[in-house]
Amino acid sequence: MVVNRRVLARSAVWTMPAVLAASAAPALAASSGALLVTDFEAGWVVRGTIRTQITYVGTDVAPGGTEFVFVFQNLGSTTISPIFDSSAATINGSPTYPVTLAPGEMVSLTITTLNDMLPGEFVAITYGFPGGGNFASSVSFGGELIGCTGRVNGATELGLCPIAQP
Repeated sequence: MVVNRRVLARSAVWTMPAVLAASAAPALAASSGALLVTDFEAGWVVRGTIRTQITYVGTDVAPGGTEFVFVFQNLGSTTISPIFDSSAATINGSPTYPVTLAPGEMVSLTITTLNDMLPGEFVAITYGFPGGGNFASSVSFGGELIGCTGRVNGATELGLCPIAQP
């Protein structure tokens, strides 16, 4: 796995007992209004349940209804049934989205913010599954990748993206 040094330097924050891995967005413009992909950062907290956090780091306001694509892939050897949940966004049009994934399967979810986001505010998606299995996940905005992370054999791996985007 190749991880850009800039992403590593800016993105890994270690705390006890949780691990927050953030990934800075590439410097590419997105196709949604005046917002740029660089206006957002994605972070992951892994401790029992997993939380993916999309933080607005722009300077104005990100309007409610802003959409992101969250891709989650089961890298384990058994079927898992995570339930994705958010209080600040809808997930495929609902606040809760359960899914069952066989080994290697992935799901692509549309995350839509419910309210405007001021600089520093974030939307969190939480999920968990028995056994704390292996996974890879990514967050994109306007067709451009914001960041990826995953977990393999209990270790968080910054930059681990799903093998193929659906």
